[in-house]
This record gives sequence, C-alpha cells and structure tokens, in this order.
Amino acid sequence: ASAASVAPGAGGSKHPSSRNSTEGTWVSEMDRVIARLRQEVGGLIATSSPTTKSICVVLGASYLVNLTVPAAADIFALVPERTLPCVWNVVTAGYYEMSLVGAAVDMLGVMYLGRLVEPIWGASELVHFVVVVNLCVGVCTFVTMYTLYIVTRSQFYLFAKFSGFHGILAALMVALRQLLPEERVPLPPPLGAVLRVRNKHLPGLYCTGTAALCVVSGAEHHHIGLYLFVAFGA
Repeated sequence: ASAASVAPGAGGSKHPSSRNSTEGTWVSEMDRVIARLRQEVGGLIATSSPTTKSICVVLGASYLVNLTVPAAADIFALVPERTLPCVWNVVTAGYYEMSLVGAAVDMLGVMYLGRLVEPIWGASELVHFVVVVNLCVGVCTFVTMYTLYIVTRSQFYLFAKFSGFHGILAALMVALRQLLPEERVPLPPPLGAVLRVRNKHLPGLYCTGTAALCVVSGAEHHHIGLYLFVAFGA
C-alpha cells in the first residue's frame, strides 16, 4: 500500500514548480522583447521627419481603403489588363497597400531609411526620388507582365493584381548602401545579438527574401508582382 501511495509522485514528470519557472522565464523574455520592440518603434516614429510620416500616412490610409472597400483595388492596384484604360494605376499601385504585413514592413522601412537618407539629400530630393522611382517601377512592371502574357498567352500575367511600396523601399536600400554602407542596422533582440547586418547587406537580403517568398508561394499574383517591384526598384 505504501508503494502504491508513492507511485503517483514518482512518475518522472517535471515538478510543477519547475514547469511554472520555465513558463515564467519564457513569458518574461517575451515581455522584454515586446517592450524593446515598442521602444524601438516608438523611437523610430519620434525621430521620423514630416516627409516620411506623410508617406506612412498615405500607405496606412490606402490599406484602410482596401480593407473597407476591397473593390478599390481594381482602380488603384496594378492590373495589366486594366492599365491601358486606367493608366494611373502604374503610379497609384506603389502607394496602395493590400496587405497588413506589407503595409507594416513598408512603413517601418521608409521611416528607418528616410531617417538616414533625408538629412543627406534633403526633403525635396527624397520626394523627387520616391516619385520618379515609383513611376519607373510601375511602368517597367507593367511592360514585363504584359510581355510575359504575349509570350506565354497565360492570363495569369494579364489579370495579376499587385501593389505596394516595395520597389521604392528597395531603391532606398540601394541608395543607403551607397551613402552609409558600414552602419549597422538596429535589429530587435535577440536578433541584434546574433546577426550583424549592415546597410550594405539590405538590398541583397530584401531581394533574396522576396524571391524566396515568390517561389514558396508558387509565384502567386501578388508575390510575383512584389518581386518585380523589388527587382526594378533595386
């Protein structure tokens, strides 16, 4: 009987206090990471210029428009089949966000890149750069997709629908690589302690990441458009 009474406590499972301690450590670490992320993002927003904040407002507003009026994507996103009657979409597509993750990445990216580039170029030069690059990326992407349609006769390329600030972001990364190549990118913990990423690495990492996303997703419309935006921007 004494052996039976001891058996439940001798099963080999972790002691509850040990399990609770492990969970508490994990939660504490996550809280620390989240607090650091909030601090970094808050600092990024606080030190951003009116120019980059205005760009972020446009991107955020466009995502809200897409969220509340999904049909607006047919007007503002780049759709090769609709570009000839709606030529403005080669311009508006770059400022129109259809993905929450994409919008967040683009807004954080433009705040970080703009904070470093604008003091060297000036606000007017930064705006001029964004406008020109966006137009070039939109036109080149449209021509590429339409050419692929003519060559393959696949309506996949004709009715693709994509948008986002990705091309301008890639171009700003290239500009930053030329201006401040050796400056380290402030990554949040624990990445910052493991990876030593410098500005000169950003264009290659961004292009590689979008190419991998395109392949993994099976080259879906939005992702192949994203890669073309990034490739032409870079």
